[in-house]
Amino acid sequence: MKPLRIQLAGPSGVGKTTLAKWLEETYQIPFVSGSVSDLLPQTKEEPHHDMLSHDKKELYTQDFQILNLRNKLYSEKDNYVSDRSYLDSAAYFMYKQSDTVPQCEIEHFFELCKKCLVEQTDMLIVVGFTPYMVKNWVMEDNNKRILNKYFQAQISYIMRYILTEWGMSFLDPIPCIHKGFGKRDTYLTEGQYYTCRLTTLYGSTSVIWIDEPGLDTRKDIIDSYLKRTLKV
Repeated sequence: MKPLRIQLAGPSGVGKTTLAKWLEETYQIPFVSGSVSDLLPQTKEEPHHDMLSHDKKELYTQDFQILNLRNKLYSEKDNYVSDRSYLDSAAYFMYKQSDTVPQCEIEHFFELCKKCLVEQTDMLIVVGFTPYMVKNWVMEDNNKRILNKYFQAQISYIMRYILTEWGMSFLDPIPCIHKGFGKRDTYLTEGQYYTCRLTTLYGSTSVIWIDEPGLDTRKDIIDSYLKRTLKV
């Protein structure tokens, strides 16, 4: 099988690592962690709330450090799957800095993230945090993440905005197809997903945004898209 470079994005607790580990096992793709706690060992035991409450200048420097470390990690590999992405970097930078730094600096950081994304990935998989999930999703408590699901929804909305700015359309959702002739799984309300070929001056990559909480259905969507689009 040809090498694949896949990054997963989405808010904390949405199931990115579960999907990345499944991709590792199913497609024999080496898993690499791009999480902040693994890139910056000094943050390993620090709760996310505390990480986000640091001084804005410190957060600014740290975000560029994380971006550079992810670039070093991913650029050296021609076959990997990671549960973090450059979209994560862009979204959290916007969340933390949009009330502090000039607009042009936000745009500069976005451009760096977009360039790295299309140059170093064949596919970006984004797992959205839907309104249904705010009320019904059971989020694993790892004693670090923010458990307020409205916070996770906010990060998801920011990611969607950034992808829209980069050129992805959310106008034509594809309804999820479920096994069992219409039987609904535990979480499904109106599952759907969006796909595009994100094309930039630096190159292009495939993007799939999944608004579907059911794990088996997520796997079916990804598996079908990989086989159809990337000819895996």
